[in-house]
Amino acid sequence: MGYFSSEMLNKRRWTSAFDKIQKKHREKKYGKPLVGGGFLNLELNRSKILKSLHADFQSGITQFKPAQRIQAYVGGKVRWISKLELEDQIVHSVAAGILNDLLEAQYSSRLFSYRKGHSSWAAIQMLTDFIRAHRLQFKIPTQRGIFVLKRDVSAYGDNIPVHEKAELWRELSRLTSKSQKIDAADIELMKKLLRPFYKNGDQSEFSLSIGIPTGSPLSNPVLNLYLTSMDRRLEKFSSAIYFRFGDDILFATTNLEDAQFAEQIMEQQIGLKHLSFSKKKSHNFFFNGAGKHHPSWPEAWPGRSSFEHLGMRIDFRAEVSLSQAKIAAFQKDVKTRIADTIHALKRSGLSHSFSALSHLINELLSQGNPHRFAFLDLAYQAATSRRSLNQLDRILWRELSSAIADQEYPFCLRVLPPKEIRQMIELQSLTNLKNKSFKTAKAAKG
Repeated sequence: MGYFSSEMLNKRRWTSAFDKIQKKHREKKYGKPLVGGGFLNLELNRSKILKSLHADFQSGITQFKPAQRIQAYVGGKVRWISKLELEDQIVHSVAAGILNDLLEAQYSSRLFSYRKGHSSWAAIQMLTDFIRAHRLQFKIPTQRGIFVLKRDVSAYGDNIPVHEKAELWRELSRLTSKSQKIDAADIELMKKLLRPFYKNGDQSEFSLSIGIPTGSPLSNPVLNLYLTSMDRRLEKFSSAIYFRFGDDILFATTNLEDAQFAEQIMEQQIGLKHLSFSKKKSHNFFFNGAGKHHPSWPEAWPGRSSFEHLGMRIDFRAEVSLSQAKIAAFQKDVKTRIADTIHALKRSGLSHSFSALSHLINELLSQGNPHRFAFLDLAYQAATSRRSLNQLDRILWRELSSAIADQEYPFCLRVLPPKEIRQMIELQSLTNLKNKSFKTAKAAKG
């Protein structure tokens, strides 16, 4: 019995997987509980279902129900999502936990996606440290400049081959854990999980030869694994910084030859994996304070003084702010929450007031609140630009003024100008909260 199959019999893993699925399904947006017969049945019969699923694997029965393949609007894109039956979600979650444990030792230190103790803002911090070191090394501004290669894998998960002779199975078969190896039975189980059956309109079943099931807990570790060989090649450049977050890749160096060689490696590795880079989202540019192109290669290396990556905007002073898309999403979330609160107060026969709405905003600015505003974690952890934080503060009082005055911006300011708002209420400032958290962290280190 291979490592994977033996770990699937570990009862502790089943309990842990159930708890993860339970947490995911118990809450929806704004913390409203999901009321669904399937999940309610799963909670009421927890012990019975776990015992049954575990017994099936002990006896070698691994039959799964057909998944639903639906289109969903996720992250600004229309994606194909695999909707698994709840019992099958548990099985996939158990398998994902085992695979994550196996892969952790194989990952590059420059991989930041879907891993405990790693995050997008940690990757951004690594990049800003590189920029600062470069600025310190070259005191004269005209001598500064970084060659940046940004890449995005086109429809990454949907284009990973999963047919019988796919590279993915060879990648998985090379994994080991101490003395135990992945054997043929383990690979067959992974094939069943990563190639679920779907139903056609005529109720006939089919499976895909290309594309992993997005929506399955297994998709994230597979996305991390599949480009590990490229990670290993690109992390070796001593004059450069490289990191990957899922399908987002960034390589930055002060050496032109290294940049050109890295580009060759990227193209070679992505071709070997039968993938391609998105032309729309892949860019080479010369990063410097003036935003000037490279003097010797103006067409190949156009100039930029700032760029967006992983939802953040980074400038050549190494200052970080939220991207325009994230700022727009933050504003939409603030507006929606205020409107929902006013609606709830009116339904309860209460009048909405400054105090009620400002209390709501202050609560949703709290880092400890699980239902805090969208992208606040990024703002608190990664954003260093006070100008960007001030912009978020302006959005808060602007939307509050608009809601109370019942007029759109900027007309609401005629009724309730910012100075009057600040005098009437104690609305917290993101800039001040960021300053406090910085001082607390500095005191803890000191």
